[in-house]
Amino acid sequence: MAAVLAVVVFLGAVLGVVVFTLNRNANNANKQQAATQLASDARATASVLAVDRADLRTRASQTVASIDLQRAALAGNASALARIAEARRARIVVDRRTYGALPPAPRFTATASIIQAGAVVARVTLGLALNTGTVARAARAARLPGTATLLPTENGRVFAGPFRGRRIVVHDGGVRLGSRAFVAGSVHVPGSGIDLVAVEPLSDVTMNSVAYGRRTAIAAILTLLLAAGLAIRFARPVARVFGELSDQADHDSLTGLANRRLLDVRLEQELERARRYGAHLGLVLVDVDDFKQLNDLYGHRCGDQILRAFGELLARSVRKVDLAGRFGGEEFALVLPGTPLEGACVLAEEIRGSLRNLTVPGPGGESLRITASFGAAAFPTCTTVDELIELADRSVYEAKRRGKDQVVGAAAGLSIAL
Repeated sequence: MAAVLAVVVFLGAVLGVVVFTLNRNANNANKQQAATQLASDARATASVLAVDRADLRTRASQTVASIDLQRAALAGNASALARIAEARRARIVVDRRTYGALPPAPRFTATASIIQAGAVVARVTLGLALNTGTVARAARAARLPGTATLLPTENGRVFAGPFRGRRIVVHDGGVRLGSRAFVAGSVHVPGSGIDLVAVEPLSDVTMNSVAYGRRTAIAAILTLLLAAGLAIRFARPVARVFGELSDQADHDSLTGLANRRLLDVRLEQELERARRYGAHLGLVLVDVDDFKQLNDLYGHRCGDQILRAFGELLARSVRKVDLAGRFGGEEFALVLPGTPLEGACVLAEEIRGSLRNLTVPGPGGESLRITASFGAAAFPTCTTVDELIELADRSVYEAKRRGKDQVVGAAAGLSIAL
């Protein structure tokens, strides 16, 4: 049941992350698509206003071409100029006198002049107010979606429409107006100081995402229920297989001790920990003396029994924090966290002494006794795993050279025999 629960919890977490990621991506995609569409709608509205601006320039040119205006300007007829300015909704400047007025800003303006003999006789300016009505008409012409709203802004502040007076800043395709969030797309209107911001409520944009999220959540729940049923059915055999595979991957099949792969990994970890906390780390390499002769004389089966018995002795002799392993062939290793060189040598000497009481039955019923040579090295004298192994290995060979059945500890380049 623990394995089943672990599988279900793990799969539930994975499915939760998948559902969350899919929903977030769907929301982001919808918001990005909506922001792109809103920006396109704002550009379409700006294009309609550009047409209005071009039309304003045309009307300004037509106004200065008017015979009535030219006559009144040349004659300096103030009453006629005032009448024409009011009728054309224009501002006319003649001899530094101004007739008529332009609509309030923000606005489009277009200016044309009456020129005679190279001199400006009159200057006519027409204006188009960029107010709510003008923007709404342009938005209708651009076919802005029904759920979207077009907000004209000047210096970041809305000057017309339902949010008049509010300051808005479009950031990452969205704006906040009070407590409501909107998806937004904006465009600057050329020839004016305004921006058009098309906004749509975020709740409307994500409506499809909510339905999509509901479907993915239902699919995830069904998947989890199916997985739970399968896990209940297959949890025990699968857990057993994985446990066996994990044990085989990390342990020697003959002795049951850690194998070389696990020893290397543990050495790296413990050396890093010792370096980080300023602690000691001891390494002892052990080589069974005359193993090849014993193997040749008594057979491989007896040799295997010797290695198994020696492995059991090592496993009984170390602490829980230590690691005993088969380094290769008849060579073994002890990884000793928090143990200086002297402590590693003391432990090796204790194990060497315990070997005197260890007997292995031979093929003819005789009792075989074995000895071993021990080599020790430690951090911080050795600063890398390779240095630890090399110095401990050299110490083993030194013990062999001195007659075997010895412990040799290496410190600061010197060999110390115990």
